[in-house]
Amino acid sequence: DRIKKGRIDMKKQGFLACIFLTIAAALFADPVSLVASAREKQFNEDWYAAIELYQDALRENPSFLLAEQGLAECFYSLGEYEQALVHVTRASRLKKDDPALLNLQGFISIGLGDLPAASQLFSRVLTLWPNDISARFGLAEIEIHTGRISSATGLYRDALARNPENRKALLSLANVSHET
Repeated sequence: DRIKKGRIDMKKQGFLACIFLTIAAALFADPVSLVASAREKQFNEDWYAAIELYQDALRENPSFLLAEQGLAECFYSLGEYEQALVHVTRASRLKKDDPALLNLQGFISIGLGDLPAASQLFSRVLTLWPNDISARFGLAEIEIHTGRISSATGLYRDALARNPENRKALLSLANVSHET
C-alpha cells in the first residue's frame, strides 16, 4: 500500500514539475527568439515594438550583442542619437573593431554633430577594411556637411567602382549632380 501511495505521490510531483516548467517557459522568453522578433519589427519600421523586444532580450541576457546593436539601430532611426550612442558603445565592448558597429557609431556621431569623431571612426574602418562602402558613404556625408561637394562626389564614385550595382551610390551621385 505504501509503495502504491509513493508512486502516486511521485506522479503528482512529476505532474506539478511539468506544470511549473511550462509556466516558467512562458514567463521567461528565449532571448534569441526575442531578438528574431525584434529584427522583424525593425525591418517593418515598427521601432518602438522592436525596442521593447530588444530590451526584453537584454533582461534575459544582459550581454547580448545583437540586442544592443538592434537598440542602437532603432534609436538611430528615431533620431534619438544619445540613446543610440549608449547602446552602440555597449555593443562595441562586446565585439571590438566590428565594421558595422564602427560605421553605426560614425553615423550616430554625425547625428550628434560630432564630425571629427565620425571622420575618425570611418577612417579607422577604411584602414582596417579598405573596401567598406558604408565608411565611404559616411565620409562623403561629412564632406557634404562641410561643403566639399567635389570630394563627396569622389567618395561616391569610389563606392560605385567597388560595387557598380549599388543603388545608394547611384542615387547619391545623382543627388550631388543635381545640387551642383
